[in-house]
Amino acid sequence: MAEGAQSGRPGGDRGEVHPATVRRQRSLCKQFFGNVRGEAGAGRVPNIIGGLLSIYGVILLAVGLFGDDETDKTGGVNANLWAGLALLAVGIGFLAWARFRPIVVR
Repeated sequence: MAEGAQSGRPGGDRGEVHPATVRRQRSLCKQFFGNVRGEAGAGRVPNIIGGLLSIYGVILLAVGLFGDDETDKTGGVNANLWAGLALLAVGIGFLAWARFRPIVVR
């Protein structure tokens, strides 16, 4: 582009961003991560970890209840059932922690 020519963006080649674009990006970030000041949002690590552990726990619990009992391989213990219960308990613990003890951003 020739020197001094406009690139079609507000502000030309100076790298400035249109204010409406900035507001839209801030709004999207607030929806996912929470407000800049206040409580942290859904992108907080305990929410993600708790959600994943809970999902894996439910899957293993279902396999333990409805799948093959391969207790001969585990010494008479239904490993999928107990691992699913443990993962579900830990995942619910993470989600409860995130819900009842939110991080406050100052």
